[in-house]
Amino acid sequence: MHHIRSARRRGSSAMRPTTRLKAGAQMKESAEKNLQAKNLPLDVAIECLTLRDSRRDIDVVKDPVEEELHKEVEAIDATKKALQQKISQAFEKLCLLQEVRQQLNSDHRDKMETLDIDRGCLSLNLKSPNISLKINPTRVPDKPTMNLKPRGLQRNLPSGSGCGRWRKCTVSSSGKRRIPCRRSLSCRRTSGTWRRICTESY
Repeated sequence: MHHIRSARRRGSSAMRPTTRLKAGAQMKESAEKNLQAKNLPLDVAIECLTLRDSRRDIDVVKDPVEEELHKEVEAIDATKKALQQKISQAFEKLCLLQEVRQQLNSDHRDKMETLDIDRGCLSLNLKSPNISLKINPTRVPDKPTMNLKPRGLQRNLPSGSGCGRWRKCTVSSSGKRRIPCRRSLSCRRTSGTWRRICTESY
């Protein structure tokens, strides 16, 4: 029962952003309808004031009706401003809720992938296919492999002084210079070759 309740709680928590989004969208839509509904009374009150102001000089008077019309216009303007502010706040909250829902969906997707990986690892055994048994996969060799040199290859490689001598140019009888070796780059490539062979052979 405890696991079932926990699952229900997690499900309800995952549905909360969606529920709040729906409720926020409904509130925003209702506020927009109320804001639109205030346009007609405001237009009527303004039209009445305009007609009263267009009368002849002898008929222009300040009476309680005009005062009520001014109060009505002010009240409608204040209501529209409040509704507009509520709509802006609702829009900001909806944007935040959408961002939270996207983060929750991404987190839920990552957790499901992790759960699948854990289940796959849990199901592995010694008879599972496509796996190999390594006694100590994090083993570090006692001696570095770069210092190992094959004897035959070591005898064939020229020494450092030999490479230095090969870099010298020789002069033929005709006066033309010849370079019999590939200079230091060849020596470096040769050294890197036997090092790679040593590493692969190890």
